Amino acid sequence: LRELLAARDHFGIKPFFYYFKDNKFIFASEIKAILAHDVNRDLDHNSLNLFFRLLYIPGPQTIFQHIKKLQPGHYLLLKDNKLSINRYYDLNQRSQQTISSFDQAKSLVRQTFDQAVERQLISDRPLGLFLSGGIDSTAILGSMSRLVKNNIKTYSVKFDIELEEAKFNTDSRYARQSSEYYQTDHHELLVTAKDVRDNLEKVVYHMDDLVSNHTMTATYLLAQLAKKEVAVVLGGDGGDEIFAGYERYYYYQLIEKLQRIPRFLRKNPLIKELGKILGKADVYDKLNVSDGFALWSQFRQQSENKVGRFLNPEFNQATAKTIRDSYFQKPWQNFAQYLMQIDLDSWLPDESLTKSDKMTMAFGLEERIPLLDKELVELAYDIPMAYKINSRQQGKYIFKEAVRDYLPDFIYHKPKTGWFSPAAKWLRSDLKDLAYSLLSPDYNAETAQYLDFQALRQILDNHVNKKEYGLNSIWPAMIFQIWYKLFVKR
Repeated sequence: LRELLAARDHFGIKPFFYYFKDNKFIFASEIKAILAHDVNRDLDHNSLNLFFRLLYIPGPQTIFQHIKKLQPGHYLLLKDNKLSINRYYDLNQRSQQTISSFDQAKSLVRQTFDQAVERQLISDRPLGLFLSGGIDSTAILGSMSRLVKNNIKTYSVKFDIELEEAKFNTDSRYARQSSEYYQTDHHELLVTAKDVRDNLEKVVYHMDDLVSNHTMTATYLLAQLAKKEVAVVLGGDGGDEIFAGYERYYYYQLIEKLQRIPRFLRKNPLIKELGKILGKADVYDKLNVSDGFALWSQFRQQSENKVGRFLNPEFNQATAKTIRDSYFQKPWQNFAQYLMQIDLDSWLPDESLTKSDKMTMAFGLEERIPLLDKELVELAYDIPMAYKINSRQQGKYIFKEAVRDYLPDFIYHKPKTGWFSPAAKWLRSDLKDLAYSLLSPDYNAETAQYLDFQALRQILDNHVNKKEYGLNSIWPAMIFQIWYKLFVKR
């Protein structure tokens, strides 16, 4: 073989890993397929640091030094034993369309969205929908209902939890209501702490790169259920990243405006005290960030005082330098739009989409993402931010208005909520013994070079006793312990 050309899709819906060392080139959609060969398994210490700070590893790095991710919109060429990587697609490097009015934008979004859904429905195999109870998946269901004659099969998750049950099962109730509204063939999966305990090792095995998300087991089990009846599911990923659905985008815009306030006013100690009184102790820091990377870090990184407690100093770096070097070098005009682009380039493919792909493909279930259809993403990118963010509670405004007649009133008027699992509460009860077992040198003595087990036990003790909230330190450490045992300790 003299020449090999390979490319990854525009937005990283499907993963692509490769290994190139000592004249050996291997590529696959899973790291474990590369590890099936005789390859170097040295860990990338910077990636380890990034994992505990971001809860995922941004490309092109993986946790292994010599295994890389091909970035979305990139291609590689292997010729005469030399590897070159280039970008073939960039949202910024294309002819952008001019949006002259809100009504024009709304009409274009509706038309382009319907076309995207229709394209994703092309299949000669049974097809269903992951119905979350949110705007995106409900809008997809509404669009599907125009074209699918039989009852659409829909799937959602409910958590078995009594304490604060409404907090964790709001989405499942809305999904059930939406299924009744559209008369779907609905399947609701009840996920228990025992399900997580029994399947966590399987989830880490199928994930095979490091991602810490405590909803992964629920997605894994939902895919297992759906595969019994369908071969393809549609999912609602991507809508928040292209239409500004997350609350942080509103705050990005607000902080950018507040940065215009004279420095002596922004630096007033009274702001810090006011933030403490209002329960927003970090408002002073966010208001006085030095640059875009610092602001992004305030929202997206685990703080040094958390990571530094349990990650041994040799492997602990105070900033995610890779993110700064990769994404914060070019100038920006609208800061919220700029940080949305970073989420689209990094967090979405390296955390959200890879999680969805690995958990569904564990059962040979294909998930399709209509909201990341190329034409729809490009249109969304060209729409002014003023049409997307209406208020702190009202992101994704243009999309909601465009698909208004697909959304029952109870969905249209519902507040934005995230999808949470009760993992933090389960760590104080049914998952407590598992956590103590995993966060022990008895489980994995080799990882003591990376982790301070005494500190982790203290964090877990404090979490169990409700002295501090330690989920985002405990869970990634648990994932790392299982992962190391499966893929490094042999």
